[in-house]
Amino acid sequence: MKGGQNRKHGVILGIDLGTTTVKVSVIDAVTKRVATNQSYSQKTFADVPNLPPGFSEQYVEKIWTALNILLAEIGPHTLSNVIAVGICGQQHGVMLWKRKAAWSNVTLTKFTALSDICEFSNLITWQDQRCTKDFLETLPKPQPDQVLATGYGSCSLFWLQKNDPAVLEYYSEAGTIMDFIACLLTNSKSAVISPHNAESWGFFDRHSRSWNTKILTENQFPVGLLPLVCNTTILGVLRPGSSFHGMNRDRQTIPVSVAMGDLQTSFIATVAKDTDAVLNFSTSSQISFIRSRADLVIPSACDVRSYFSSTSGKPSHSGRELVVAPSLNGGNVLTFFVKTLLDWIGQFDLDFSEDVIWSKIISAANSEDWTTSDDPTIRPTIYAERFDSNLRASVEGLSLENVKLGFVTRGFLKGVIENLAVMLPPQILLQSSIDRIVLTGSLFKKFPQLCRYVTKVFGLPVVVQEEEGRDAAFGAALAVSLSL
Repeated sequence: MKGGQNRKHGVILGIDLGTTTVKVSVIDAVTKRVATNQSYSQKTFADVPNLPPGFSEQYVEKIWTALNILLAEIGPHTLSNVIAVGICGQQHGVMLWKRKAAWSNVTLTKFTALSDICEFSNLITWQDQRCTKDFLETLPKPQPDQVLATGYGSCSLFWLQKNDPAVLEYYSEAGTIMDFIACLLTNSKSAVISPHNAESWGFFDRHSRSWNTKILTENQFPVGLLPLVCNTTILGVLRPGSSFHGMNRDRQTIPVSVAMGDLQTSFIATVAKDTDAVLNFSTSSQISFIRSRADLVIPSACDVRSYFSSTSGKPSHSGRELVVAPSLNGGNVLTFFVKTLLDWIGQFDLDFSEDVIWSKIISAANSEDWTTSDDPTIRPTIYAERFDSNLRASVEGLSLENVKLGFVTRGFLKGVIENLAVMLPPQILLQSSIDRIVLTGSLFKKFPQLCRYVTKVFGLPVVVQEEEGRDAAFGAALAVSLSL
């Protein structure tokens, strides 16, 4: 810092650009603990309405606005002490942009309008379903250990190449939403992506850490749009001359990370030891753990993802691997249930808010005995799964006694956990010497008895991540702090 002050005597800013919410964390650079007395999150309300069935897109400007609202809430008094910035967010998605002349010289402020410095598309999110099973079968076969699915950036770009090639010709760069924000903050010369996020697009070799350009070129893929791959934690520094929300006002050099995956940053924020597994129940749901055995047979419903080489010392974007069962179904299933109830109620000309419905289902589910076996069996795969796009949800075991709000709500919750156990059988965790599961996500606090159900299904003790703020944004800040 200015005047020769030790750079580590400050705070690290972590940013998570999530599917529905932007979150920000401020951690002490020395203690690695949350440095503020409150958490910061802002709903984006970014979903684009009235799209064709199966399409999922978001307004980029609304995500940028949500981030600026949060930073303004934190204020320059705190942000003037920022010595580094870590960025992560929702993986798999893709957006396109083309810089205007003003991009290079703009002084970023909370009032900067993105449309003044670049042209950009909507974000095609990981929830997008436009790449049907038939379409995916027309794509070139990736390497044996690579996965393709609808909502993956490379598949979405292939779809645009076939159905709307003029869009690809118009724009000059592509990346995830967090790649775009990281490039904007650092004024990098081109789009840059981490191996975590490149891997989430498909057609990326995590071993050589490079795109499968030969396969892609042979199949008329727009390889010129592929972002450069950065194998280090730090992408660059905050734009010189920009006192963005009070940061950099003393013209110090503030490192900014290459954008990381929210899976990896959530994991590094949560685990205490390598024998922990992490079960996250948020918009979607996942259970993941560090791969300790090269001979471990990976279930077909699971992915292997790059992870930081170390959770202490200086992490890099290569080294160890995470095994993850990445379900598309999680809290979004309950959200669908709530919206369905609202629709039914509305057809009777009654008026209830979504918040009221949420409070009712939470109260009803928690008031019942979770040890009973009378709940209906619900397979909650409303959004299918990447390993089987033909999956549908189903309900079995309805009776006169269990067609009640609490029973059905519990059936959805239990079904999400059971679905994860189908994707990642419990014996895989035992074979990998996993000795406990760390639970993250607000739903475990809203439905505390669900924690015991995780133990029942997976046969392992569980612990709820109780420390406030240890989320993906915290993990982004932590990963950067370990690199300074």
